[in-house]
Amino acid sequence: MNQDITYKYFCNKSVSNIAYGCATLANIYKPLNIDDCKQLITYTFKKGINYFDVAPFYGGELAERNLGYSIKDIPRSELFIATKIGRYTDDNSNSGAGGYFDFSPSKIEQSIKKSIDNMNIKYIDLLQCHDIENVSRQTVLDALPLLEHYKTTGIINGICINSYPIQPLLDIVESTPIKINSVGTYAHNTLINNTILDYIEYFTKKNISIINSSPLAMGLLTQKGPPIWHPASNLMKTTVNNLNNYCLSKNLNIENLSMIYSLSNKDILTTISGGNSITEIKNNLNCLNKTIDDLIMKDITEIVYPIKNKLWGPEEGIIPVYKWIYN
Repeated sequence: MNQDITYKYFCNKSVSNIAYGCATLANIYKPLNIDDCKQLITYTFKKGINYFDVAPFYGGELAERNLGYSIKDIPRSELFIATKIGRYTDDNSNSGAGGYFDFSPSKIEQSIKKSIDNMNIKYIDLLQCHDIENVSRQTVLDALPLLEHYKTTGIINGICINSYPIQPLLDIVESTPIKINSVGTYAHNTLINNTILDYIEYFTKKNISIINSSPLAMGLLTQKGPPIWHPASNLMKTTVNNLNNYCLSKNLNIENLSMIYSLSNKDILTTISGGNSITEIKNNLNCLNKTIDDLIMKDITEIVYPIKNKLWGPEEGIIPVYKWIYN
């Protein structure tokens, strides 16, 4: 157990303020066999992380199946499992990009049953509407009554809506009487984008928890740089490269600084980050309860000013219904 992990009560359980993102279990970043997956999950849980975030979209249900195998020896009551509906893989999207969106009642019912079977569990702690910026507001609003039904019957314990731009989350919250337990976004509590800070008071007043993922901005805030498919602009990539060079000149690690920054926000319910190896998970845990020197933070703020709080565009091949401003 890691003494630096803190817990908050959410959807009938205490959840860790750092969560494990299970896209890793879908062989999206690095080949892992099923025993590798179990070793990672077992280690993560023993260290005190009890929140596991997964989706049928990750590897065409592979991540869910690998998570299910990996947790079979852990008491279900000690796990918080969050999965998703609405986005799915097809023949051209098993890597975790692309795919299709379907929030129809029949697909939701099928998806929930399949997720429960894949993970060999009887209920889902948090069910998330996946990437809602890619479908109409009405599509999400029409899906929520069915999710509330599943919540009433105990199949799920909480409802979440997820989006990269924040505005679609606000639109749904303002447009439905159904209780939304949490909102999820990614790369909005990082060294280059802390937009979520502007909305903490709003969500807090509505008793909606905030879940933030990708503290490394989908690999952008790393020493090796972003993957080739990353949708960041050239200006964004160049600016982050300047930041990385600054970190190297100060004998600092951009990945550790990024994790420290994201994990330091006490208003976030949990920060989701993956880990291809036990070493990576150890590094993430070592960033808990650390601080960044004020002078270093001042330098970072000046370096990232040209891209501060800018958004990148949609991923290649996806045309979102919600259009956000990016450059």
